[in-house]
Amino acid sequence: MKSMRNNPELFTYLDLIGVELYAKNKSNPTWSDFRPIGMCVSESKYTLKMEQHGSPKIFIKKEYQFRVWLPQDDGSKILVEFDGNKIVGRPEQRIKLIRKKLHKKYH
Repeated sequence: MKSMRNNPELFTYLDLIGVELYAKNKSNPTWSDFRPIGMCVSESKYTLKMEQHGSPKIFIKKEYQFRVWLPQDDGSKILVEFDGNKIVGRPEQRIKLIRKKLHKKYH
């Protein structure tokens, strides 16, 4: 059975602290490709505080498209891409939505 952290369907409902992310700015044409932005060290309702090479940087969630590689039990990795608007909100509030999503899936 997949853990929730490695489940692509539920990943955006969890907190992102400790996750290595890649991002692409939706409005800046110079960011045409995804770039590694580092590991998430803190998350608020509208921002992600990332740390890369020891220097912190804050990213506004709704301005970016994100990617993450999720390791699977068999050793492979799955690429998950999601819009920053999907993760706007407090992590503890998003976690509560998992129960609703699972309830809909099985009923």
